[in-house]
Amino acid sequence: MSFYNTAMNALDTKDYQAIEGLMHEDFIWMNGYEMKTLDEWLEGLREEFKKDFTFNERTCLFENEDICAYQHFLTDEKGTRLRVTNVMLLQQGKVWRATVNRVAVN
Repeated sequence: MSFYNTAMNALDTKDYQAIEGLMHEDFIWMNGYEMKTLDEWLEGLREEFKKDFTFNERTCLFENEDICAYQHFLTDEKGTRLRVTNVMLLQQGKVWRATVNRVAVN
């Protein structure tokens, strides 16, 4: 199974242990100028799971042994529809760095 399919399956089933197993010990998450360590990111993921977050219209954009990029759509708390692009850099088959870009769409 591809890394993308494995990761999305873990997210869809909210398999926290599987997700944690996909993460490199030196993981850093970047959102603009904000950065989070693995522990901080995992705590945020726990909170999203409590809110029953789901992906809509998810698409894999590109994947190889070094990178996995995908998009999905969501509507934020203000009612704005967003196209969300996630890029994960991989080392040793695990997510080493990750970043996200959110763009308002009509």
